[in-house]
Amino acid sequence: MQFVIAVGGSEGEGFFRRVVEVAAVEQAEAVTLAHVIDTGPRHDMEAGRERLFARHMGVAREVDLTRAEEDRANAVLQYARRALVMAGVPDGKLREVVLRGKPNEELRRLAEDERAAIVVGGRDGKPGPHSLGKTARFLVDHAPIVAILVRET
Repeated sequence: MQFVIAVGGSEGEGFFRRVVEVAAVEQAEAVTLAHVIDTGPRHDMEAGRERLFARHMGVAREVDLTRAEEDRANAVLQYARRALVMAGVPDGKLREVVLRGKPNEELRRLAEDERAAIVVGGRDGKPGPHSLGKTARFLVDHAPIVAILVRET
């Protein structure tokens, strides 16, 4: 089996230990760590700027923002990789992917393309009506593949 692990940046080492315990990802053929750069906020910011100032933010500023988003995504994925290796997943089975778009759609598409189970985490690890963020809720409710919810303890 293959796994896609959705990594947003708020997961701690305990989450990744639980992923290994619950989903047995160390036995997987391959594990893809996926981080999605949500393009919605950037689009909203730019639309507001154009309404207020009647101009685009400029190429240099856009390049800086893109670089900052990619640096954060890579840092989040490297942290996830280290945590999974420490929890027992062989490094050679892991790969990282940075996607851009709506997180719920991009993660669903990636899991479908790879024919993988998708692993998502609870927001704060506590059960309740607000225990999942909107992306995790969408994937648990609508993913046409196996969705595994793992809560950090």
